[in-house]
Amino acid sequence: MACRILGFLVILALGLFLAPLAAEAQRPRAIPRIAYLSISPGPCTTRGAKDCEGFVQALHALGYVEGTNLFLEYRWSAGNTEQLRAQAAELVRLGVSIIVTGGPLATQAAKDMTPTIPIVMARDFDPVADGFVASLGRPGATSPA
Repeated sequence: MACRILGFLVILALGLFLAPLAAEAQRPRAIPRIAYLSISPGPCTTRGAKDCEGFVQALHALGYVEGTNLFLEYRWSAGNTEQLRAQAAELVRLGVSIIVTGGPLATQAAKDMTPTIPIVMARDFDPVADGFVASLGRPGATSPA
């Protein structure tokens, strides 16, 4: 009888100890939110549609499916730099994981809004000359302002 009580207490103690670990293991992972920021006219134009299509195809090739294991946020400012800055600020407030920029104006707007969110420059042809990085060999090191 004493062995049964002792066994029950051991099982109860292990259950109480392991329950928080099981709950932690079952917690769903946060789905990353990736932003695409561009000054182009928008997704309805030929240029915007091609940018968007290539971006989504590349994500699919890596195993990402929008709405399943990834959320995408698109922002186009139709040539309006003030609107572009406001959209970059909005993306930062949304807490996106990464901002992909479609050109140097979008990169500058994103860089001005956040020092912590990674920025991927998709269409910046000379990031060194634009002052976004110190060198192509060490792109993580920003150039002096």
